[in-house]
Amino acid sequence: MKSALISLFYSICVGALTLGCSNQGVKETHLASPSKTLISDHKKINTDLYFESFEFKPFVFSKSTGHCLQVAELKGRDWKALLESINNCAQSNQWLSVESIAQELVKANVDSPWGPYYLSLAAEYEKDLPRALWMIDLALKKASSQVAILQYQRGRILWSLDQKDAAYKEMDLAAKLDKKMFDAKLFLAEIAYHELDYKTADQRFKEVLSVDSKNYAALVDGAECAIRLGDSKSAANDLEMAVSAHPESLQNRVRLAQVYEDMQKEIESALSVYKALKEAISKGQVHEHPSLDLNEKIKSLEASLSKKLIENASKTDGAKAKRGAASKP
Repeated sequence: MKSALISLFYSICVGALTLGCSNQGVKETHLASPSKTLISDHKKINTDLYFESFEFKPFVFSKSTGHCLQVAELKGRDWKALLESINNCAQSNQWLSVESIAQELVKANVDSPWGPYYLSLAAEYEKDLPRALWMIDLALKKASSQVAILQYQRGRILWSLDQKDAAYKEMDLAAKLDKKMFDAKLFLAEIAYHELDYKTADQRFKEVLSVDSKNYAALVDGAECAIRLGDSKSAANDLEMAVSAHPESLQNRVRLAQVYEDMQKEIESALSVYKALKEAISKGQVHEHPSLDLNEKIKSLEASLSKKLIENASKTDGAKAKRGAASKP
């Protein structure tokens, strides 16, 4: 019975929600100067500061399209209706209704984990973290097997309670239990990244992007890992997508130009990015200004590009002259 109810929950709820965590304050990464020290010029990240600034957000639900049942409407509702409704209520942040329906779920089936699970969410919303932890522990006891979303919720509560190591273990378990739970993977990737374990972080960011190809945090920080590992192709690809997703970001544009210029030696591509940035600033699409002199940078790249074109043309003319001389009797 328990396994059937867990399957029912996933079919109704999990597919309809998107989990969320962010690293506000550290999402925009340190930019090395646009020079040959692009990779090596990287300040060591203070992981203690990172742990303080990392905001492990509550669930961010997709927009509700269903009805959130009120207390007077609960009587006589079956399990499926209650699960559908409680998910709708959670999506629309109607937490009093979430708690009421969760109580009904507990009454309907005392052995089910989903009543305590939603009570944990409601308690968290009320900032009653000890009760939230108690409820998710109760849900885990009632589950017939380990369930990723329950481990994930426990990890979130432990993180909020400043039990970082225990939270990490729960996130690791959640990621292993459900390969598509990209928020747990993103959490693990960010930890590895800020511990300067770029190889592990890069792999985990790629796992996130395999499930959610437009995940902004994975694109930006994944690009930074690729830079440290010397993978300019992945770095440029991730930054191009990040710029497309958030064209207002100055740092992503500058970082992309740096990758083109310093890693790929693609002067024309770097020049194109800087020119697009200058235009975006003039149109008010980007509100910040880079620390470098943008006009001087563009002039410098144009001069380098012209020199390169002249050198290439000279080489071509020289090659033609040699072929012509060789063809003469």
